[in-house]
Amino acid sequence: MRTLSAFTVDELLCHVADDTTAPASSTAAALTAALAAALVSMAARRSEASWDAAPGVAAQALVRRARLLARADSGADALAAAVGALDTGTAVEQPLRRTVDELLAIADGAADVAELAAETALRGDGNVRADAVTAALLAEAAAAAALALVRTNLTVTDRDERLVHAEAAAASATGAARRAREAE
Repeated sequence: MRTLSAFTVDELLCHVADDTTAPASSTAAALTAALAAALVSMAARRSEASWDAAPGVAAQALVRRARLLARADSGADALAAAVGALDTGTAVEQPLRRTVDELLAIADGAADVAELAAETALRGDGNVRADAVTAALLAEAAAAAALALVRTNLTVTDRDERLVHAEAAAASATGAARRAREAE
C-alpha cells in the first residue's frame, strides 16, 4: 500500500473522504500538525537574519514534521487494525491500545510544534509572525483532536493516565497558541 505522503493533496483528501475505515481523524490531526511544523520551519528560516536560534528551531520543526507524517500512516494502520478486531470481536484490547499510543504521539508532537510556533511568533521576523501564529493554531487544533479521539477509545477510562497525558498535551498546545496570538 502507498504511504500517505505518496498521494497528491487531492488524492489524499479523496481517500479520507471515501467510505473506508482509514485514514480518518487521527490522520487528519497528524497531517495538520505536520503542516504546522512546516510553517514553523519556513517562518524560522525566514527569520535567520534577525534571530540566532532560528536555524535550530527550523531544524526541530522539520524533525517533528517527519515524525508526524509517519504518524499519519501508522495511525491509519492502527485504526484499521482496531476496527478489524472490533468487527471480528477477537483480541480487541491491544489494537485499541495501539490507537491510543498513536494518538498520544500525535498530541505530543502537536504540542511540541505549538511551542516552537509560539517561540517563532515571539522571536522571529515580524513579516512571518502571522505564519507562526497560524502554525500554533493548527497545532493546537491537532492536539485537541487527538485528545477528543483518545476520549472516545473504548479502553480509556476517566482516570486513565493516557487521558491525563493527552489532556496535558492539549493544554500545552493551547497555552502555546495563546502566547503566539499575544505576539501579534
